[in-house]
Amino acid sequence: LAWAAKNPYGDSGATLHSSRECWMSCVEGNGLDGTFKVGAISEAGKLFVAPDTASSCTFNASGVWDSTSAYTSSATGISPITSVPLYDTWNLRLFSAPFMSLIASHGSAGYVYIGNSATLNVTNNKNLYFVANDGIGAHFDNGGELTVSYSCQ
Repeated sequence: LAWAAKNPYGDSGATLHSSRECWMSCVEGNGLDGTFKVGAISEAGKLFVAPDTASSCTFNASGVWDSTSAYTSSATGISPITSVPLYDTWNLRLFSAPFMSLIASHGSAGYVYIGNSATLNVTNNKNLYFVANDGIGAHFDNGGELTVSYSCQ
């Protein structure tokens, strides 16, 4: 079965090629390869569900997003973080990663830096949430989106 879902952030949803139901739009692709978009405004992030047969997935991000239109960034974020006022960075989800970089929650590992490219082991955790590394509660003034391509094996 293919599922289509609509998330609370107005995303129209995308086809998920899996038997798992997903409350947010997930991914477009054939299961092992595909793309999805991550909006900078999404506080919850974009859910990616790795295929049941996958043990690892490689993610490559492109595009730009911004925070308050003052800071435009690619997936690698704004670095050094000292170039951004403290009030914009005091409660980042992953303080070790640049402000507005692409990160993902990864089970017990917590948040991990994705940036332009990363490969993650998905054997024990199939659900990943991709999000902008902005302050918790501060995504409301962000704009833009990144396109993330993935290849799993």
